[in-house]
Amino acid sequence: MSSLEKIPMTVEQRNSFFTFRVKREHSAYVKKWSTVCEGPPPSPPMYDELINAAANIMRKDLEYAEYQCNSFPLQLTQPHKDNTSMMVQNSDAVWVDESSNSSVCSFKAAQPPTAASPVLPTYTVNEEAAIPEIVMQESSSCFPINDMKRKLVETTNLENDMQESPCQVTARSSKRKKTTEAIYDESNIPETEEEEVSYKMPTAETKKKVAEAREKFYKRIQERQEREHEENMCYIREKREALRERRDALREERDALREKREAVHEWSALIQEIKETVHKVSIAAEATEKAMHKVSAAAEVKQWAMHKVSAAAELTEQTMHKLSGTSENASKAFTALHTLSPGTLEK
Repeated sequence: MSSLEKIPMTVEQRNSFFTFRVKREHSAYVKKWSTVCEGPPPSPPMYDELINAAANIMRKDLEYAEYQCNSFPLQLTQPHKDNTSMMVQNSDAVWVDESSNSSVCSFKAAQPPTAASPVLPTYTVNEEAAIPEIVMQESSSCFPINDMKRKLVETTNLENDMQESPCQVTARSSKRKKTTEAIYDESNIPETEEEEVSYKMPTAETKKKVAEAREKFYKRIQERQEREHEENMCYIREKREALRERRDALREERDALREKREAVHEWSALIQEIKETVHKVSIAAEATEKAMHKVSAAAEVKQWAMHKVSAAAELTEQTMHKLSGTSENASKAFTALHTLSPGTLEK
């Protein structure tokens, strides 16, 4: 099966997608030619034929995929651990032997050798459940073998065109064109290959069982989604409660930090007041020192004045002593004058 079947597209969308891919590869082909050879690059051989053939192949692949999705149950392929030919098929976990050549999926009432549960597809919450990939069996091919040949030749030619050099592509274009035309020629298709297209249509009972299996499958998917949704909601509630507790703890830490910050502001204000008081005390000490300096200067002046006064007192005392000596001399002279006679005095 083609890898494009995994993309939900219509036939027109698939054709346009393949056309865009071929054009993109052709631009790379032209760029490679311009770097290797000279002159305009030749057109790739079978350009339109490749697109038409690929569109036809994808149309048949899409028809086959729609047939499997609408007519056959969803398969949950899980090999048995003891027997590789036994596979878990459908949502009822019924073991079916794939070694048989029957092209119609059948249900068996026999119990499996060992208990085994089907593998559910992985998905996330709020996402649609992925449909299990339908595995194509070799015994239930719904298109001719010629289409498989076309697909193989088409893919090989396209990959070789992009991998080989432009010169080699130009040299091999005519030979490949003849080979492709010979393969595409409908007259070369054997009649026996057309008979392999026929397949057995599913019965009403099979369709009913398929519908029940699908309903059970999607019911299990829905239950699993609800269970995982409930688990996620519990996890979200626990996370929310933890975040609420963390928020309360952060608020308490914030309040404690606010109190510490206020205490720091108070201590800083008190330290500022102490600094201002110390500054005032230092100014008062400087003023007191200046006053003491002035007092000491005044004491020195007073001492100098007392020294001057004592010197003046000594000088006065000396003067008085001299005056007393002079008065004694005067008294002695006066006494001597009295002792002299009048005549002597007259003389």
